Amino acid sequence: MKILLIRSNPHDVNQAVPRTLEAASAVFDDLRVICWNHRGLPLGSRDQCNDVPVLRFNFSLRYPGWRRIVRAVIGILWFQAWALGHILSYRPRVVQAFDFYAVLPAVLGRLLTGCKVVYDIRDPLALSFAFSPVLRRIVYAVDWCIMGLSSAIVVPDESRIDYLGRWGRRRPLVVVLNTCHDQLHRLDETTGYEPPPPGKVRIAFLGYIASSRGADMLLAACAGEDSFVEVWAAGSCSPAELEEQFKRSPGARWLGKCGWLDSLAIARSSSAVWIVYDPSVEVNRMAAPNKLYEALMLGTPVVLSEGMAQAHWVRREGLGLVIRYNDPVRLIEALTALRDPQALEQMRRRCRDYFLRHPTLERELKKYRRFYTRLLGASGAKRTMMQETTYRS
Repeated sequence: MKILLIRSNPHDVNQAVPRTLEAASAVFDDLRVICWNHRGLPLGSRDQCNDVPVLRFNFSLRYPGWRRIVRAVIGILWFQAWALGHILSYRPRVVQAFDFYAVLPAVLGRLLTGCKVVYDIRDPLALSFAFSPVLRRIVYAVDWCIMGLSSAIVVPDESRIDYLGRWGRRRPLVVVLNTCHDQLHRLDETTGYEPPPPGKVRIAFLGYIASSRGADMLLAACAGEDSFVEVWAAGSCSPAELEEQFKRSPGARWLGKCGWLDSLAIARSSSAVWIVYDPSVEVNRMAAPNKLYEALMLGTPVVLSEGMAQAHWVRREGLGLVIRYNDPVRLIEALTALRDPQALEQMRRRCRDYFLRHPTLERELKKYRRFYTRLLGASGAKRTMMQETTYRS
């Protein structure tokens, strides 16, 4: 039985695709991933992820001004046709599409081949851009129609359910949290990164680094020579000029792009992990960042912005700091709490305990597999039970 995963950006931007493959491998015996490398990364057209073939559409949008707009229009249309061609040739039983640009060819493929379509809504389209009120309603209506044409829906957090509307909520739905496996045993503390010097507070800024994720206020916090804040940043910047600002800042260390385990080691050595989003953008208020659960798994506190969906329980459980967005003065005051070694150690223990007491990835994967079984019906149920027995052994 075949499943095809479609992602309209590099498949390894976060753990969404590997997590899905881990769940699907217990149900399907033929898996494939296709994705769009629109960031112009030096990647080949063929790859593997968890021993699953990955086919990559290499068409960069990293061009300035009007050339980017033209290439975006061409790229979106070309990617749709390319993805549809793979659906027609591969003939999967299920197509799981991550976000709007990936679900369009999937829905068309369903009309042509009868495959089932799982719409995995990572970033709700109507809330992801600064649309005018009228245009937002139009975009939402289009997305709502796509939900109605899908067979089932996956969301990473319960805060996304309201976005689904009447049609979306009538479809089979599963909430799969962006949690992770316990990887602490894989981090060799003897060869990892050194902790910050006494009196210093190290903030790890990892993944997608942008002004809308608090980069400017964090740079301001570590700017002075006498600042007690140091920033370790690794990932990709938008705009690209941000990278130069981190490299020039006396209180920042730019680590470039690094692997997932390396990023975990950086987070483990830090006083806190930076997970700050601009709450004036509606999609940011319902963000479900992978880095949050990774930090809790490591026992590293987090810094979140007020207004994010997770802020209330992070504050309630004492798992980090909740700050006001774009207020560098208040940020410095808040980070002072992390200079106390005893208070920081207590916060670390609370983070680790919270991760162990709450939904782990193993439990989320079982939920995911039951979702696939229901989607496939009786014919898939027997096969799933047989494969889960093999998986557990």
